[in-house]
Amino acid sequence: MKDFILICTTLAMFVFGYYITRKVDTLLDKNTEMIEKEQLNKKHLIKIAAETPMLLNSVAAALEYCVDANSSIEFAVSSGRSGKLLHNLSDGVTDLVLLTEDSAAEANPDFEYIRIPFCQGSEAAEAFGLKVQNLYEDKNVYVLWNKDISSPLRDWFVMALRNDYCVSRCS
Repeated sequence: MKDFILICTTLAMFVFGYYITRKVDTLLDKNTEMIEKEQLNKKHLIKIAAETPMLLNSVAAALEYCVDANSSIEFAVSSGRSGKLLHNLSDGVTDLVLLTEDSAAEANPDFEYIRIPFCQGSEAAEAFGLKVQNLYEDKNVYVLWNKDISSPLRDWFVMALRNDYCVSRCS
């Protein structure tokens, strides 16, 4: 009789342990799924506007570096007239604005900027199978941002841009 009670007790402990283990396993799986889903939805957007699309060539290497380094970063790129771009920058609609030297002179003195050289190749760039020729003769591109609006990702991109420019200048 003692053996029967001992066997039943041991069997009950195993069944109860299996039940508890399955519940904890299910809870951990749901928790992991929720964390992964939250991380996938957590994309960080940096909005960049350029006076002309050709100016984006000067920051292309930094854009590629940032996307390779952090897969949660996305870039929204647009172009337009310099007055509208500067207005959007002061309102916080865009994070960064790329302007030519003439247009950058109109900028608010409170904006911070980096002046980087415009790499003009001997051949025309190709976009969508069409040759695109740069009409501007400017040798510098101004990357402006509003220092009153904090954005750690924008600052990280600016640091990458500075590092890229320093590497290209020092090489």
